[in-house]
Amino acid sequence: MKYKNLLGFHRLHVHSDLRMKNKLFVGFIALAIISHIHKVMKEKDLYSKMTMEKLFLTLSKIKKTTISDTQIIRPLTRKQREILYTFSVPFPFVG
Repeated sequence: MKYKNLLGFHRLHVHSDLRMKNKLFVGFIALAIISHIHKVMKEKDLYSKMTMEKLFLTLSKIKKTTISDTQIIRPLTRKQREILYTFSVPFPFVG
């Protein structure tokens, strides 16, 4: 129930059966991802440092710039690097 409320599935607000099925499918995938994030946060004791909402807020601040078809990720903060390392997400070397 907690995760369903997090995704805002109180009411679907759709007008067709196909859109309802699509929305439920995307919600199912999102629940699977959130469940995995919760599991990793619990195993690695991240909840002692931040909430899941704070984790998402911290990661949402990662910025990418494209210059002449080259993608550049702006320098990551210490918290962002810690989160990416905890979830085994490879990130470019930032000097």
